[in-house]
Amino acid sequence: MTGGAASTLDNVSIDNVTHSVGTPAGLTVDAGSTLHLSNSTISGESLVNSGTLDAVAGSNVLNAIAATNLGTIEAAGGTLTIASGTLTNTGSLVADGGRTHNF
Repeated sequence: MTGGAASTLDNVSIDNVTHSVGTPAGLTVDAGSTLHLSNSTISGESLVNSGTLDAVAGSNVLNAIAATNLGTIEAAGGTLTIASGTLTNTGSLVADGGRTHNF
């Protein structure tokens, strides 16, 4: 996601998408952009977040990922679980209003 875009994954599961050359794809959220998660799961991907990754509703899972957070990962209206994998964080992890991050 680039250019200040905002997108929502609503009831979606992304599982180890592979490029035509056979290497795993990565998910990137650029600075100024926002990816909203609503009852969604991202599995087996690399994730680089320089913008905002926001769990806005329901149960959301980052599973078996290699994540780098340079921006903000936030649970604003849902639960966000980071299950297995790695998280390198130099940004912010935020749980608003009693919301939960599970590691």
